[in-house]
Amino acid sequence: MNVWKGKEKFLIHHLYCPPGSTSNLPLNEAIYKRCIIAGDFNAHTPFLGYGDWNSRGREVESLCLSTNLILQQDMDSEPTLLHKRHNTTSRPDLTFVSADILDRTTTKVLDDIGSDHKPTLITISKLEKSEFKRRTFWNFRKADWKMYASTVDLGMSQIDTNDSTIDETSELIISTIMKAAEKSIPRGSVKKFKPFLNKELEETVQERRWPRKKLEKDNSGANKTNYNRLTAKVRYLTRTGKRSMWR
Repeated sequence: MNVWKGKEKFLIHHLYCPPGSTSNLPLNEAIYKRCIIAGDFNAHTPFLGYGDWNSRGREVESLCLSTNLILQQDMDSEPTLLHKRHNTTSRPDLTFVSADILDRTTTKVLDDIGSDHKPTLITISKLEKSEFKRRTFWNFRKADWKMYASTVDLGMSQIDTNDSTIDETSELIISTIMKAAEKSIPRGSVKKFKPFLNKELEETVQERRWPRKKLEKDNSGANKTNYNRLTAKVRYLTRTGKRSMWR
């Protein structure tokens, strides 16, 4: 069964394995994504507090070793079943969670609701978005270089190197330059900003679009030559632009 929570889709399996059943579990994948498998497995294994194994218990152990499913119960988990005849408790109700949502999933045994099995509440927390800080860039094209020069000169003239160590003097020089830059060079953030994208490169990229469409419709030699020529020009301008901006 597929269950949607917001924009995420989860695969939920609910299984019941009667006591003594020898049919194989219908779980044939090795990797599960956003998957929860829960139900009454009637699996006996020492890992769950039983004194021995049954065939279902061995199958459950094999499932844990051969897939990315992680069993949420162990011998210390709260029992979910009270045997009325023997007045003993056990853990036949199991929950498997795929590794990709393990950190977001919790299981809790609730109070009984009239059945000999206690219900289990499985909760998946909301996926939190990671904070993304967009990088800002210096807009050197709109810089006021006269203001920058005069601000740097004024700041440098006020630095007293007589009573300062080399490290302190270095910090003062860097601070002066940065303050001058912040005052005279605007900064901004543009999505997919490319510092090397100058006017000539932008025009060439635009110019190449129509030859590409022509080449997709007609794979002739002339169309191919024209498109390759403009592609080579785009690569050249990109390479030289990057080198220039790095310098």
